[in-house]
Amino acid sequence: MSEPDAQMLALATGIARFIAGGGGLDGIFARDVTIIENFPPHVFRDVATWRDAMIHHVHALSDLAFTFAPAVDFSIHGERAYFCVPVTWTGKLHGKPFRELGGKSLVLQKEDGAWRVAAYAWAVVEMRFV
Repeated sequence: MSEPDAQMLALATGIARFIAGGGGLDGIFARDVTIIENFPPHVFRDVATWRDAMIHHVHALSDLAFTFAPAVDFSIHGERAYFCVPVTWTGKLHGKPFRELGGKSLVLQKEDGAWRVAAYAWAVVEMRFV
């Protein structure tokens, strides 16, 4: 396999939908998880703490939308897989339109026969108001 399959990409999409306010997190994360974000405390070891912090983080945002570019740097080794997804976010911060470019880096782990996100990191590459 030279690129993530639909189920793998659906995990990245599920995270983005949650952030945009349109989805839940059931079935996305592994039991043992590490999440790295651009807001404090930056390293999260459980989904519930990250979820609550993310809800607070996006409170000042509205009209959030995302698009993905094709995944890059895909590899799979047994029960683990890795890939990055370039992301463009658009929306409003305190009513002012913005565009943010970044990337999701994901490590997937097979659990109970399905892929789950064992590690997720977000990196902002560019942020501008438009």
